[in-house]
Amino acid sequence: MTTRPHHTHRLRPSRVFAAMSLVALPLVVSAQPPTPCTPRAQLTGRDTLLVILPCNSLDVLPVGMRTQVDCTLAKMKAGGFDAAVFETYRSDERQRFLYSYGRTRPGPRVTNVATAATGMHYWTLAVDVIDRRKHWDASPKFWHWLGQHAESCGLIAGAFWRSFPDRPHLQYAAWESASQRPAWAKRLQSEGKRDSLLLRLGAK
Repeated sequence: MTTRPHHTHRLRPSRVFAAMSLVALPLVVSAQPPTPCTPRAQLTGRDTLLVILPCNSLDVLPVGMRTQVDCTLAKMKAGGFDAAVFETYRSDERQRFLYSYGRTRPGPRVTNVATAATGMHYWTLAVDVIDRRKHWDASPKFWHWLGQHAESCGLIAGAFWRSFPDRPHLQYAAWESASQRPAWAKRLQSEGKRDSLLLRLGAK
């Protein structure tokens, strides 16, 4: 697996919503129907298709990350930009689905991260932000100020990565690539201890 940051896929929000409309919901009506943010263990039947759709809920983010994302969005709004969060948490199934593009699935490669184990989205330490109307076709000015505001709020902006720019990607200032992770972080991730990792990083 390459250690350079992953690239954001280009699945249009309109296509996502269309796909979501095709996913069968349970026959039993509940107060909280399944969403792409629902834990995999709580999904059954055709609802498991939701794991390959993007979760864009800010509620899944730890408080430290949420505060910095809110700060970024507020500054973008004050500057006249209509920014929207496209993705927050990313399941392992979705990461593998995206990784298959350009490999076992037709289309260009959209990420170099094979599984969610080392991806920042899975650990709720990254978000993808796009223009609400123009999506990934936003102006250079939009992407410039997204990066500037994100870093002024304490985040790392993928737009400024030299080797593999990822303009929508914003992540918690822990490390830029998997190769830079400290030993304790690798251990906690290998053990699947998200809460312990977030606490150690000061994100929770």
